[in-house]
Amino acid sequence: IHNGADDNASGTAVVLELARCLAASPRPACDVVLALWSGEELGLLGSEHWARNPSFALDTVAANLNLDMVGRGESGQLAVLGAGSAAEFSTLLAAAGARAGLALEISLSGQGVGGSDHQTFLKREIPALHFFTGLHADYHRPSDDSERFEATGAARVAALVLDLVQELGEDFEAAGVLAFVPPAKDAPSATPGGFRTRFGSIPDYAYDGPGLRLDGTSPGGPAEKAGLLRGDVIVAFGAIEIGGMGDYMYALNAHKPGDVINVRFLRDGAEETAQVTLESNQVE
Repeated sequence: IHNGADDNASGTAVVLELARCLAASPRPACDVVLALWSGEELGLLGSEHWARNPSFALDTVAANLNLDMVGRGESGQLAVLGAGSAAEFSTLLAAAGARAGLALEISLSGQGVGGSDHQTFLKREIPALHFFTGLHADYHRPSDDSERFEATGAARVAALVLDLVQELGEDFEAAGVLAFVPPAKDAPSATPGGFRTRFGSIPDYAYDGPGLRLDGTSPGGPAEKAGLLRGDVIVAFGAIEIGGMGDYMYALNAHKPGDVINVRFLRDGAEETAQVTLESNQVE
């Protein structure tokens, strides 16, 4: 049984907490719609269905704030993806992150990488953010259960998003719109849908240096087959330089199952290269 405490009962729990807080607080400057969608990993089925059959005019949506896997934030670290999709996001995030006691790793990529439901909005040129506390060894395993849910971290994420809702509402009321910033023309295209491509790595979230250090690899996965080991620091994934988690997720989403790529990494300070054949992460 895969109860999915982090993926994605954690996101659901934070949305419900936001509903409770909003109901008990002064009315924000704009309407706030709380939505819970299914079928994300089968190709964003729920959010895509809603976007094609919206319950109100889609052009009135100022922004989407997507919570997917936010249950491992006890360390105070939080990745925020898609921050480049509106000019206002970076400044608002910096202030709100500090107020919530969170150290934010902000990806400016207009693609909003990560393969979650925010992609449904970005492809329709609606600014969107994806909040994510990171991959871990329990990802898609029965061990992703309630005893490993980190409630204090999730509460901080809820405080951050509630703060952003209030600030974005005031900006929308004053300016009338958040202008969508398209991705750079030379940026690799992200694969639509969920995490379609599997690399089989477990990132080390305690690492704060350049690159992505591995805390391990999934048994039988592409990374293990290619000889990657715990402690290796990935610095390039194909043609994409890896500076941190945001870059890694961008690179993973820019490739498809069956792609053969050269992964450059540091092992004991020396740079090495491994050829990796990516696999499908989709349900057959």
